[in-house]
Amino acid sequence: MKPRAREELLAELNYLRMENAYLKKLEALTREQAPKKRKSSKR
Repeated sequence: MKPRAREELLAELNYLRMENAYLKKLEALTREQAPKKRKSSKR
């Protein structure tokens, strides 16, 4: 396996950060839509 170029690693890091932010936002929106009377269990 050849070592990856710095630019490629930075691009992947940026993509993963965006994906993480998207998933956090999605989770927050999902919690807002959930019924208020039930508590969801955290992992």
